[in-house]
Amino acid sequence: MREAAITATLDEATILKLKANLFEAAHPAIDAYGWHSFPWHGNPGGGIDTYKIRSSQALAIDLFGTIKMSNDRDRIMDQLALKVGLPTGGPWSIELEWIDEENYLGELELHRTHVDALARSPQALIFFDCKFTENDGGICSQAHPIRVGPKKGVVQCDGNYALQQDEPDGRAERCALTGKGILYWDAIPHVFDYSKDGNYRPCPFAGPEYQWMRQLTVCWKYAQMNNLQPALLLIYAEGEGLAMAKKTRPAQWDALVGRVRLNRTSIVFERYSFQEILTLARDAAVAERDTFRELFRWVQHKITTVCGYRDTNKRMRKSRV
Repeated sequence: MREAAITATLDEATILKLKANLFEAAHPAIDAYGWHSFPWHGNPGGGIDTYKIRSSQALAIDLFGTIKMSNDRDRIMDQLALKVGLPTGGPWSIELEWIDEENYLGELELHRTHVDALARSPQALIFFDCKFTENDGGICSQAHPIRVGPKKGVVQCDGNYALQQDEPDGRAERCALTGKGILYWDAIPHVFDYSKDGNYRPCPFAGPEYQWMRQLTVCWKYAQMNNLQPALLLIYAEGEGLAMAKKTRPAQWDALVGRVRLNRTSIVFERYSFQEILTLARDAAVAERDTFRELFRWVQHKITTVCGYRDTNKRMRKSRV
């Protein structure tokens, strides 16, 4: 699952650790937001963990915070748009940890879809979902028992998209989220080859595809409402032993897109490694090419270090067997 977003009063020691784990050219992107106010990712215990070298949020800030603050931003983003098949032409803006304030799909306030980074021009919209050591996308919670509260243990969905009663609320819907007023299935037929009135056993979005369904539908809807051409790009770390790197290989990626039956004419859904985007940024940059060369080394060092840790731990586990 995606890490929780946390806003908290940070002590100076934590801020220093965060700054040490973020590329220096990206710091002004956080300065503008406020180090105390930024929605940092956290662990299940409620603590911020973006200061850790394995943090995908830190890697996203390294890359997109640097592009955001760069004098070469429009040039870089035009090259990326050209690669993806979106219209070029700035000015481009970039936001970190974006959330749709309009809430076009009626998501519940505490469970709104956050995007690691968003880029927008007068004609195009790009969502970036960044992965580092994560194993997969986040799954839908409705088919799992409620963890806390007076309805603890209740399961709200049987895992199928078919007429059923959401026990906590007593409403009969094909999707428990529809019963809560969330409009994913109003957007899904425009983004995927699924009908709102059909029955699907199991639900095509009960597993890890759920996270990308949310991002794709929010992206599509926001783009429609603002007359933009949309894309969702999965940005992953290319490194030995990293699960998301394996899942982006052609066979696995084609299988994912095949399972969700994406309508490719309505939205672009592609994957690129951090290294690919950094290479594109470095080659497109003029004023700050040296900055992007150094950023490439910074990011690659993080990835190599984390892969080394994982390889060492794997060997240690094998030695105990």
